[in-house]
Amino acid sequence: MVADSAANDRLTLLPQNPAPNPYQERRLTTSIAITCQPPRPDEARPETLDLIAYWDGRRTSPALPARRDLDVLDLRPWLGRASPRT
Repeated sequence: MVADSAANDRLTLLPQNPAPNPYQERRLTTSIAITCQPPRPDEARPETLDLIAYWDGRRTSPALPARRDLDVLDLRPWLGRASPRT
């Protein structure tokens, strides 16, 4: 018991506030704009141009298309080896 008592004397208390969680969701307080230049047709692969045409056709505004506007089955040519559950 003497050894346990000596070990307890050496322990220090940890602060009561937990360390910040780096994975905690953080919300932006200001808006940001993300822009990119579309690939030039002479530089892009035909599959990429097809995907861009599909994406642009599904947008209902200048922003990104809504999730409900995209159909996973339509995206199969660009998803590689992924397949829907059957």
